[in-house]
Amino acid sequence: MKKGYLLVGSIGLILLSYLGSMLFDYSFYAAIQWIAGALTIVAIILSGALANGDRVRSNYATNQERTKTGVFTGWNILIFAIPFYLVMMYIELF
Repeated sequence: MKKGYLLVGSIGLILLSYLGSMLFDYSFYAAIQWIAGALTIVAIILSGALANGDRVRSNYATNQERTKTGVFTGWNILIFAIPFYLVMMYIELF
């Protein structure tokens, strides 16, 4: 999947959450915080960053393709989360 589609999709989700915050009674900043946090947690879980070093090494030794796919998916989710963090920083600074 191209990274440009991930960024466009995340910006679309930000715009939809902003529109939803205008139509319904909830905080846009809180929604952005929850989405960014959830995406980061999912990326950490899928990339294997929470695993022990021995476990990561053994997983890589037994199935290299699956390990690479998991890390690649984790990075894609983090790229998807970047605009949410940028919006949070913008709201906090301005």
